[in-house]
Amino acid sequence: MPGGVGGGYYSQGIPVISKLVDDLSVEYAISIYSLHAANAGFNPDGYLLFSVSKRIKMNWLRWLLLVFLFFKNHFIKKYHALYAFWGFPTGFIVTMISKVIGRPSVIHLQGGDAVYMSSINYGSLKGLMKNLMIWSYRHCSVLIALTHFQKDKLIEAGVSRPIDVIPFGADLNLFKRKEELNLHVPVRFLHVGNLLPVKDQITLLNSFAWIVKSVAAELRIIGEDHLHGFIQNRCKELNLQDRVMFMGIQPYDQMPEHYAWADVLLMTSMYEGQCLAVSEAAASGVLIAGTRVGILSDWGDRCAIVVEPGNARQLADEIISTIRNPEAMRSLIEKAGDEISVKNRSWTFEKIRDRINEILHSTPE
Repeated sequence: MPGGVGGGYYSQGIPVISKLVDDLSVEYAISIYSLHAANAGFNPDGYLLFSVSKRIKMNWLRWLLLVFLFFKNHFIKKYHALYAFWGFPTGFIVTMISKVIGRPSVIHLQGGDAVYMSSINYGSLKGLMKNLMIWSYRHCSVLIALTHFQKDKLIEAGVSRPIDVIPFGADLNLFKRKEELNLHVPVRFLHVGNLLPVKDQITLLNSFAWIVKSVAAELRIIGEDHLHGFIQNRCKELNLQDRVMFMGIQPYDQMPEHYAWADVLLMTSMYEGQCLAVSEAAASGVLIAGTRVGILSDWGDRCAIVVEPGNARQLADEIISTIRNPEAMRSLIEKAGDEISVKNRSWTFEKIRDRINEILHSTPE
């Protein structure tokens, strides 16, 4: 993996990936080869974690050294399977190594692995990199997409092979459904996502601006700012600065408190592989509203208020209509909760474990 375990804020990495590694390490002996080293003081529990010196700045050289380290360790004690998070370069590297050593491989796709959006320079499927990724996707033993929405994008890109759809499930021990579904006054909106063009927080603010014309409301935005104050400035232009709170990155174990605070999760991305915040909100009993991408595309109007990307006015109108109809709101919340109660963290682990066992048992050695 490029990273995702033991790094970043609070050494929490990408929490959903870290939790999956924790679950898998109970049944398998795992070695992680990570481009980015874990933070000082992080101690992996139940698995090995390899990286290279931070003094080496060139990524291509870091990857090359990791590959050499892999072969050195494989020579001492052979691995049985390889598993890549993200499609490039990890998926390509793992698929190449698997051909050399005759072991099965899994590519577990994440956000931008199935698209390239030139308007915002988002995604990986472009140029030579696209050709290498498509080759990897076709030749790995198992290809995992997060949603049917992402799977359809892969098929459009020319990936013709069986694709497993296994979304990340929410941890139901951490995210618990609230008992009361009564709206607060003002109505509490929550947005979870780093400030990035693909998350389209401009549409988020435009939609929220329409909402506050009809309903007293406030909005929390949780995520790291990669746009250098651009969204905050737009917030001031819309005269929303007294209604919107930018909270930055939050410790993952405190996220249940934010979902418990919220009445409505508002997500307006132009593209998502999945959007874990939707699953966490569903587990927490929060009304979900957003754009038809990722898991919201899979769920559709059955579980949430869903509109096409960029349609701020329609999204606002449908939210206002729904929160004024308690029965309709309760129905959406309950159906989303039922969905995630089945496809939770344990379900995700079991599905991936079953696929790993299948390829292990189908390998001669």
